Amino acid sequence: MSVEPGTKVWIPCDVRRSVFPDERLVRLESPTGAWDGIVDVRQLRDEIEEGRTSIAATVIESSAGRVSARLPGQTRRNTYLTGTLAQFERMLVP
Repeated sequence: MSVEPGTKVWIPCDVRRSVFPDERLVRLESPTGAWDGIVDVRQLRDEIEEGRTSIAATVIESSAGRVSARLPGQTRRNTYLTGTLAQFERMLVP
């Protein structure tokens, strides 16, 4: 699988309600640990209130077998994930 910069990818996540109707609390497991953030519901594959779906991410770098993707929303952690291509391939949803 080739993941080029600019490619939109879907990454599985768990979703919970937020205090605002158009936002969701999102959690996903990544190669660098759990990522928690608040995202606009339009960034989710399925506009659900709670449960499991995928979040949209954009690949920003892909070289030497490593991939970085930017996640939307607000978080206290980095707004991007970085891992090996193999790790990303296991996470991605078609």
